[in-house]
Amino acid sequence: MKTTILKFSAFLLLISLMGAGCEKEGKSEYSKGQILAITCGGTVIQFLNATHKVGEKWSNNFSNPVKSYENCVLTGDFLVGEYNEGDIIYFDYKEVEILDGDFCDIGGLPASLIEIIELYENCPDC
Repeated sequence: MKTTILKFSAFLLLISLMGAGCEKEGKSEYSKGQILAITCGGTVIQFLNATHKVGEKWSNNFSNPVKSYENCVLTGDFLVGEYNEGDIIYFDYKEVEILDGDFCDIGGLPASLIEIIELYENCPDC
């Protein structure tokens, strides 16, 4: 009986440890996005693999001619210096109500805000 309980306990421990390694802090799927604009007001990202509505339609008034994009959000400026406009990124995120940091109010940026929790080198599921 003790052997059965020990085996069962070890099995439960193994299963719980496997599950802990797969937990994500943000959304349930990895996201793929393209950096559209890096400004003093934050970084505009367009979701490229959205399976549902994410963010909002955004018009880049900084481009000539003006271009419009679906599924856009605004995040902080931590990408400055590491990434450029047009780069594709893979990330985990969470929606927020305000961005942490000191940003200028230039207007015309998406009102949908996210915080990127983690960036990934690549994403096979995206």
